[in-house]
Amino acid sequence: MGKVCKNKLIVLCACMLVFALHSAAAAAISFQIIQHDPAQDEIRSSSYVIEGVFFDYFFDKGFIVTNSPTAVSSSTAEDKVVYYGALEDARNGGCDYFVALVTEYDAKLSKNPQAVLLSNISDFSWEIFDVHSGNKIASGSKSPGSVDTRKDNSDGVSNFARLIARLIEQSLSGR
Repeated sequence: MGKVCKNKLIVLCACMLVFALHSAAAAAISFQIIQHDPAQDEIRSSSYVIEGVFFDYFFDKGFIVTNSPTAVSSSTAEDKVVYYGALEDARNGGCDYFVALVTEYDAKLSKNPQAVLLSNISDFSWEIFDVHSGNKIASGSKSPGSVDTRKDNSDGVSNFARLIARLIEQSLSGR
């Protein structure tokens, strides 16, 4: 091998080592979206948009990301069964953090209740757990409030979900 090839090989190996070490140090996060919706028992398209935003946001921030399927729940007791089951899945999957996300829908006054509209979401709350200890480490909630008609669309739902993801990431950044 020539001197140039050896240098390229050394640089390539060093880059692979740095990448491997960075990947090994990445925190793993799992989340579960729970949909509260008195108007329907099916998962709303808005919930899928939120799920996609969370995957992309945390992946782009360097997390290893997984989730349990979005679920529709009609009671607090049912919520606990769903997200404690997902917490156990996160533990078995080797995750560091688990986030239970509850999306409250209220589309009874909506002009288009089936559409992906920010105004169909009345509240969004979350609880963050340390998977290893099972302890809740943070929680919060946010309401979209009065929605500007220019933001009452899929982009508005995505932007709201990104805001929530940023708040969750801020809770995790001090850990």
